[in-house]
Amino acid sequence: MRTQKWLRIIAINDVYELQNLPKLRTLIKMCLNDDDDDDASILPTTPTSTTNKQPDLTIVTLAGDFLSPSLLSALDRGRGMVDVLNQIPVNYVSFGNHEADLDLFHVRKRVSEYQGKWLNTNMPSFQNGAPYIWNNVGTTVPYDVLDLGDGIHVGLVGLLTDQPGVFSTDTFRGVVIEDVGLSTLNAIKSMQIDLEEEDDTILAAVIPMTHQNVDDDERLANTLFQQCNDVPCPLILGGHEHELILKTYGKKKDDIHNNNNTNNTNNTTQLIKTGSDATNAVIADVMIDIDHHNNAASRTVQTSTTTTVIDLTQLPSDLKILQLCDHHEESISIMKSEVIIDCAAGAIGKERSQAKDEVLSSINARYQQTTLGCIFATACREELLTDCAMINGGPIKGERTYTSNTLSYAQLQNELPFPTKMVSTPMLGKVLIQAVHEARTGKEERGYLQLCDNMKVDANHSNVLISINNIEIDPNQIYNVALPRNLMSGFCKINSLIELGQTFSTKSKKRDFVESFVPALNLVVAYFAKDLWKRLGDWDELDVNADGVIDQNEIANAFFKRFGKYPSEPLLNNLMSSFDTSEDGMVSEQEFRRTMSRKFGDDYIKAKE
Repeated sequence: MRTQKWLRIIAINDVYELQNLPKLRTLIKMCLNDDDDDDASILPTTPTSTTNKQPDLTIVTLAGDFLSPSLLSALDRGRGMVDVLNQIPVNYVSFGNHEADLDLFHVRKRVSEYQGKWLNTNMPSFQNGAPYIWNNVGTTVPYDVLDLGDGIHVGLVGLLTDQPGVFSTDTFRGVVIEDVGLSTLNAIKSMQIDLEEEDDTILAAVIPMTHQNVDDDERLANTLFQQCNDVPCPLILGGHEHELILKTYGKKKDDIHNNNNTNNTNNTTQLIKTGSDATNAVIADVMIDIDHHNNAASRTVQTSTTTTVIDLTQLPSDLKILQLCDHHEESISIMKSEVIIDCAAGAIGKERSQAKDEVLSSINARYQQTTLGCIFATACREELLTDCAMINGGPIKGERTYTSNTLSYAQLQNELPFPTKMVSTPMLGKVLIQAVHEARTGKEERGYLQLCDNMKVDANHSNVLISINNIEIDPNQIYNVALPRNLMSGFCKINSLIELGQTFSTKSKKRDFVESFVPALNLVVAYFAKDLWKRLGDWDELDVNADGVIDQNEIANAFFKRFGKYPSEPLLNNLMSSFDTSEDGMVSEQEFRRTMSRKFGDDYIKAKE
């Protein structure tokens, strides 16, 4: 007896922007025959090897990187993306490295909001709620078993790269990432055990969703060829690379010869990566043929896969999903006009002292100190509570002067478009001196270090650091320094910082600190949000009803009283989050005074008391 099953997978990966997701919904409706008005001529024809007119099951997958980075995610921490994925719907997602741009608290919140299945095979401590628990939600699943009918099942696993160096401590925000190959093999065994409880069932194939580089995908395919002969892997749904990649891996001759299971006739694995931002989707049709012979023990499983690339940019948008995307992105359009940095209003001034040009400028940030470079570094120092801070000129992209001495949120995002991951690290003075010297004399233009306002260089030699906080720098003193994390892993080839990073990587007790990174953009916004608070009034003026907390309505009313208009929702949220460290939606007097003291000093607080 012969049984045939057809699994159709619509795959995407690395989606940072919402713009093509309404078109993905259109493709899904075409595949499901949900809308007679859609032109289905772009769809692949029915595979010649089947008599079925429709797939037995159709699923939609996203292989990692969707919570960050984008301007929207900087505002909502991935909430809008998850909402859109739910409505499309995307049935399965897995972790990518950029999910770690968010802290674990917010990653768990997004996991709890997602209505599909979040596959997580090789970070079991995350799905068990360790090392942090957020109201017992935020759980993931180690695998899922698809039921195609007639006892035929296909297993799905979700795998995050275990490659050293992708994460600074080789962990996902402190969560251990286990070996990709071993985790897959263990998951297959678990799925087989689960199915043993049912009569006449079979795990006919396993399909990994991965977020790792192509070489590691090939390594996984070879591992499964060699160590999992009884369950074929016809397909790997990959992510991480941002190019369209279609590859086929073949089982080596020695692996075929050493295969003791003569019933397995599957010798290839296809890898698909669709590129980024859902400009393409790939439809993968997986055919499973099972010849049962005379008994279950002698049945033969054979799989085959055909893939079709769909250019989503050429499809019309689904109106419902388009309206939902517009709703979430409305905050971006509003935020574009919101002024975040306002030198003209006297909000800042001391931060400009490092640069020769007294107007706001990012011109030639790769070659000279700029006002904005100094401002960004100063904001990072103040928010991370370090002795000093520096940021290389590479990620500062604006290349313009702001004659109004103001920056809107959108302009700020254009200046810092990447999630430049700022960390705090102890550093000897002599290392700091050497780093500034190397960065400002080296051939790597992107490495030119922009310094915060309390770091002074020699008037005639901009590569010679002489003091911090007006005190001569001590080569043997340890300073707490904020800087981009990747400078310590080799980016821009600043040798003194590379050597510093190497010392941390060999000292387990000092490895955790570099996971506590914060994107530079977030730090700058938080820093200047406090300036807005100062302009709104003191505690007694803001806590209008004298109940001991400040809520959003009180802030909105104070903003209207000061500026003649109400703040946009994104700006209001940013104002609250800059002081609401407990994330309970209100600012206590303790939070207010502690944060204002950090920003403006104890003298400011004493003057208000």
